[in-house]
Amino acid sequence: MQVYLDRTKCVRWQAACESCFSSRLTLKEFEVADCAMAVVSDGSEDITFQIKDRDGTNKILVITPEEEAEASDSWLLLWEKKEAEADKLKENPTAKS
Repeated sequence: MQVYLDRTKCVRWQAACESCFSSRLTLKEFEVADCAMAVVSDGSEDITFQIKDRDGTNKILVITPEEEAEASDSWLLLWEKKEAEADKLKENPTAKS
């Protein structure tokens, strides 16, 4: 599934965003979220989020079924963790995460 979110379209502050995201992820119903721009079913078990954040950055977050619980706790912390792992691999391509 591909989900396109635009956080500039929603008034929720970060903690409320995390709660909304968690409930939508659990139900797999993103169409009703205020920030949802588009949802495309692609048959994948993974969910790829393309998120336009309030600071103007575009974040891509791929959530595997095994990561759903962690994403439910905080999508932002999971994104930051994955970004740090990707940066670590860029610095040292032979290192394993």
